[in-house]
Amino acid sequence: MFPQVLSFRFSVKKTVFILLCCAVPASNATASVLQLALPAVLAKKNTGPSPDPYWRTAQVLAENLDSSTSIPQLATDSTGNALVAWSQLGGFYSRRYQVGVGWREAEYAGLGGGGLQIAMKVAGKAVAVWTKYDGETDKAYAYAQLYTTGTGWSEATVIGSSGTPSMNPIVAMDSSGNIQSVWIDGMKPARLWTSIYDGTSWTISEIPSGYGVGVANPILGMDGTGNAILVWLHRGSNFYNATANRYELGVWGTSQCIEETNLSTDITNSSSPHLSVNSAGNAVAVWYQSNQNAGTWVNWYEVGTGWGTAQLWTSGSEIDDIVLDPAGNAIAVWQQSDGTHTNIWASRYAVGTGWGTAQSIETNDSGDATSPKVAVDEDGNAIAVWQQSDGIHTKIWANRYVVGSGWGAAQSIETENSDDATLPQIAISATGKATATWRQFDGTQYSIWANRFE
Repeated sequence: MFPQVLSFRFSVKKTVFILLCCAVPASNATASVLQLALPAVLAKKNTGPSPDPYWRTAQVLAENLDSSTSIPQLATDSTGNALVAWSQLGGFYSRRYQVGVGWREAEYAGLGGGGLQIAMKVAGKAVAVWTKYDGETDKAYAYAQLYTTGTGWSEATVIGSSGTPSMNPIVAMDSSGNIQSVWIDGMKPARLWTSIYDGTSWTISEIPSGYGVGVANPILGMDGTGNAILVWLHRGSNFYNATANRYELGVWGTSQCIEETNLSTDITNSSSPHLSVNSAGNAVAVWYQSNQNAGTWVNWYEVGTGWGTAQLWTSGSEIDDIVLDPAGNAIAVWQQSDGTHTNIWASRYAVGTGWGTAQSIETNDSGDATSPKVAVDEDGNAIAVWQQSDGIHTKIWANRYVVGSGWGAAQSIETENSDDATLPQIAISATGKATATWRQFDGTQYSIWANRFE
């Protein structure tokens, strides 16, 4: 009688192994096992490097949308879970990406409004803010909703002061889940207010703004412990100036102009502010000045020291986006014309060295490249995205910066050749998992798309 033979076939790194188990009579105390080519990987954990991350296949998150569809908003937590949200006629929607699972089904959050902004830092938690017009009072008010995995979106809450218009809210969340929103009231002159969520309710207070007769373009960033920095354009008697304030230990400080200008005789007009705050609380702000001392200016905030002296960075193009890594290094991206096409450029600031040589990070001259965005992980590696025409359609492109290696080769991250893809956004986790999202138009309807880098 022949023994029963059971064979198991498996493959490890393209090598095939066969395990033969020979059954023997029950009276025998042992069983014989014939093992052929037992791979070392089964006996010892593979300690080799992880596969290099790469862009996956783009997929549609929502389709058959009308022209009321907003620019998709994007946020990620520290581990790579992501949330994409958008508003359209009839509501505010979102889809969540769960690491190891993929994109979950779309969730309806409510009626929503205009100017949607979201933030997400803690796994399973997010916040959205927007402005909604009230026909009864003929005023616009800032609203907020909280998101919790497994529960979904909460009911909308007014976060502005009662009876006073509250417009253009922005929002930030730190790694502990602290939330702060800043908004502008509708008074003359306009003032800045903040709404802070303590885990139970929202608390409202005015931000000391000092001189001037108006405010515009606020940008908010938070560090890892709930402190915040706010940069905005503050109007003096005739012109706007880059201005900042810091929130620390539960109190906003004194607002200050971070430009190098004499406010009493100022003829400088500032625009296009950008801000990035890292987990340590240090920050970099850039803006464009016209009239006197025209060009892009930069200033740095250092914890314990405060704002430094503003410096003229370049008299050329305006910066489109800037990010600061935990070590204090920065990467800026912008669009710049060569006389024929508009290209995407980047420059990196290294602590102790300063700004490096600016370089083009795309070489496709078939059409204009515009609207760059950039995000950075905790190791200083960054990803930039932008939209670029191929002469027929507009597509979404990306390039990655790796510390020690520099920028790689630009690549298209979406392949819908019949649509125009525009308005890209990028978010990256501390570990380098990234999500890009954008809006596409096929000539009749809009859709929301996304791609993952991991």
